[in-house]
Amino acid sequence: MPLLKIIIADDEPDARKLILLYLKEAGISCQTFEANDGNATLDLLKKENADILFLDMKMPELSGMNVLQLRDKNSMPATIFTTAYDEYALKAFDADAVDYLLKPFDQKRFSKALKKAMGYIAYTELNIEKEKFKVLSIKNGSRTSVIGFQDIEYFLSEGPYVRVVTRTRNYLIQKPLYRFEEELPAHIFLRVHRSCIVNISHIGEVKSLLNGDYTISLKGGEEIRASRTYRENLRSALGRL
Repeated sequence: MPLLKIIIADDEPDARKLILLYLKEAGISCQTFEANDGNATLDLLKKENADILFLDMKMPELSGMNVLQLRDKNSMPATIFTTAYDEYALKAFDADAVDYLLKPFDQKRFSKALKKAMGYIAYTELNIEKEKFKVLSIKNGSRTSVIGFQDIEYFLSEGPYVRVVTRTRNYLIQKPLYRFEEELPAHIFLRVHRSCIVNISHIGEVKSLLNGDYTISLKGGEEIRASRTYRENLRSALGRL
């Protein structure tokens, strides 16, 4: 694995020093960048293609949650929140955090979080390579269309048909949605509603609604309603990506 880029964002110098010490003790080969407020963190995220982000929840200028809301959603490092406040844990995982370190934390707890981040990196790199070779074949009479999985944004049930939606074209297929769910790889596609399966890599933003449902904004601009029935599946999938 190439040299990792790690951002440590915390307004307390001692907190940053502790993470640097734990990284050294873990024997991680990395290049580290430090930020003492939200704006500086956001600037580093824009400039550096970071692999891991240690992010304090409460910082001057912008909070940790503000940073995640404003960052480029097409490039997201494995994010580990480090904070003294446990009431933000749910929001952290809603924001795709891989772990939540409650201060004060020791080397053992830090190592567990770091292991999750490394797993996140390995998983995403592996699946980026695999996705290049995965395709869906769609027969229409005597013609067969071959679509790369990476090009499919979502599947939408329409009565006895399913609409396969890409950024450039739609395909209407007479086949139930549950059959697609059985056949599609679960690490790429996720059931978010009884009538919809979405490509995880096309998710740009997820917003919680008051009734427990979610609105998913795709990177291509479309919005999809996600049911609270599939809430835990959605959280789990976003937590690993």
